[in-house]
Amino acid sequence: MIAAVFDVTIRGTFHELNGTNNTLPVVINFTASVYFTVKHDVDWSVAVWLLVGSLIGGFVCGKYSQQVPENKLRPVIATYGLIMALYFAYTVYLK
Repeated sequence: MIAAVFDVTIRGTFHELNGTNNTLPVVINFTASVYFTVKHDVDWSVAVWLLVGSLIGGFVCGKYSQQVPENKLRPVIATYGLIMALYFAYTVYLK
């Protein structure tokens, strides 16, 4: 949803907008991380693996998504978004 709003309101390439799109979740997740760490409500055995996977996935996907032409990447992301929206609508409202 954020990417769609950015695409309409901000000028730039798809890759620049995607970088901007990733900034908000980083701020939100950092804030949540600080909150839960202060409250001592973190299972560190799980959090470490989540961190490792997120870092690897972020760097690998970031590197290779830059090599995919914008006109081929947009339909893939839009299709994935539609499939996920339909899946969640089904699981919440029709199941």
